[in-house]
Amino acid sequence: MKDTLTSLEGLIIDIVASFPEGIGVNQLSRKLKGKVSKVKLIKEIKKLSDLGLLYITRDLRHKQRLLIKASEQVLQICRVFSSNNFAKFEKWEVEVISAKIANLVSCYLDWAEKLSDPYLISYLKYKIISEFSGLINKIKEV
Repeated sequence: MKDTLTSLEGLIIDIVASFPEGIGVNQLSRKLKGKVSKVKLIKEIKKLSDLGLLYITRDLRHKQRLLIKASEQVLQICRVFSSNNFAKFEKWEVEVISAKIANLVSCYLDWAEKLSDPYLISYLKYKIISEFSGLINKIKEV
């Protein structure tokens, strides 16, 4: 098994992580409408759960419903990206974007050093590439 995540797996983790209280399979499927079939989604959830990036719990309010939640380390990575607001500026100047790119590299180096799980490192790379892509697109607009 390879130790890198696909962009679909990264997207699934992002969506699940945006619901700290957990998200049901049907709700997740609706969020990904058109990107993946429900059968494939369930396989991906199982795979990500086996890797320790997501976990599945029973919903206390509904007997049959399962909730998918992100692991604590995934949530920590997400908090770093939401608190740094890498791609959220009103005025885009090349110097500001350059500083943010340097910040992304620094963030990656700091976190990669702390993580030993190759799948968490792969998710971190996915987040960095996603943010970097947004910054590059803003450079095109400047």
